[in-house]
Amino acid sequence: MYIIIINKFNFNKIEFINDNIANLINLYITKKMPNFYSGRVNIKGGPEKIKPFKDWEQKGDLTNFASTFVPINEPNQCYTKWSVKWEPSCVSIIETSENSFQFTFNTPWGSPINLWKNIEVKYNVSVEEYGYEDGQNEFYKYYKGKHTKFECEYWIKYEFSYDPKKVYDEYYQNEPLDNYDEEDLFNDWKNDIWIDALDKWNDTYSVDKCIWTDVEINNE
Repeated sequence: MYIIIINKFNFNKIEFINDNIANLINLYITKKMPNFYSGRVNIKGGPEKIKPFKDWEQKGDLTNFASTFVPINEPNQCYTKWSVKWEPSCVSIIETSENSFQFTFNTPWGSPINLWKNIEVKYNVSVEEYGYEDGQNEFYKYYKGKHTKFECEYWIKYEFSYDPKKVYDEYYQNEPLDNYDEEDLFNDWKNDIWIDALDKWNDTYSVDKCIWTDVEINNE
């Protein structure tokens, strides 16, 4: 349970038990809520290399992953060491073998690619992660020290056989077609198949086809 203490006359003076909740509510007050990035990460290695991550899970506090494995000494280091403003939130563990540690998460405004690279370097493991940012038409992926962005709109239309007429018949059959344009039809259809499309892209789209950029870290 989180305790929130708000000064009755000064909404800028707020004390929180949990820094992540503080960040979210301060953004809400100032109307600067982020587009959240939703990702799924897979950390791979031998049992001894994966053990620290399994041990972290057993402690029961899933709000401090980044600061546990890549600590920061001052707030601004979160950008250089993690690439994001604060800790991964909404962490949900996916049960796997002793050679893998997986979970889903949310972070603000993008993937924590520097966090993944630092974990690879520090713990001698490999990290693969993929996801998307709210309101965007791109998929993102981190793969062994590199990252990529994929413009997915045309790929989705082809792979999932997008047909505006079928979408209209299924979604709006009792309403005048004039009320909707092509973008409306596509977005409603895309939202329904988005996660399936993301998973299919990750599973089937060759890494050789992606345009990769090295993740450079500078922790000084």
